[in-house]
Amino acid sequence: INASMVDALRRQPDVADSTAELVDLVSIENGDSVVICGWPPDSYLWDTIRIREGRRPAPNGREVVVGETVASVLGTRTGSDIRLLDQTFTIVGVSHQSGVLIGSAVVMPLSNLQHLLGREGQVTAIHLRMVRPDKPNTTGRVLDRLSAQFPALMFTRTEDLANTNRIVGLLRSIAWITSSIGLLMGVVVLVNTLLISVSER
Repeated sequence: INASMVDALRRQPDVADSTAELVDLVSIENGDSVVICGWPPDSYLWDTIRIREGRRPAPNGREVVVGETVASVLGTRTGSDIRLLDQTFTIVGVSHQSGVLIGSAVVMPLSNLQHLLGREGQVTAIHLRMVRPDKPNTTGRVLDRLSAQFPALMFTRTEDLANTNRIVGLLRSIAWITSSIGLLMGVVVLVNTLLISVSER
């Protein structure tokens, strides 16, 4: 998405604020892949993470905040360096795992990530804050109007994304249960075959 859309959406009626986000998947030093996020320095998204140790990165510095999971896997802490796409960044903060995504993510200023990925002027998503988010009907009408005015964009409510995540979690649980039942049946068949073989002897 062109980053200029952020200001265009912020000027719309019933929209209190908007902010951009750039997201990608990159490999870290041990070969694992992590989610990397870029947020503007003045974005309210920074208020959604809890810094357990350290501080937020400076707007123009080569600094990042890593989630607890990433810090644990790499055995790093604030002051350590991390390599991302053959470039070195300094870890200035470790975020508390307020969510699965942020706990396993690396966050840096938006302009730094745009330069790192070669995506200057581009973002992956734009987050909107409604003037009256407590009124679902009003929010629905606003999203319908925005969809008609910006047909190239897809608008989704936060609660819809949360429901999708719960569905994904439920499907994973069902898959785990199904696999466990299959394993148990395999063990029963194996033991039964061995018992029959011993009994025949």
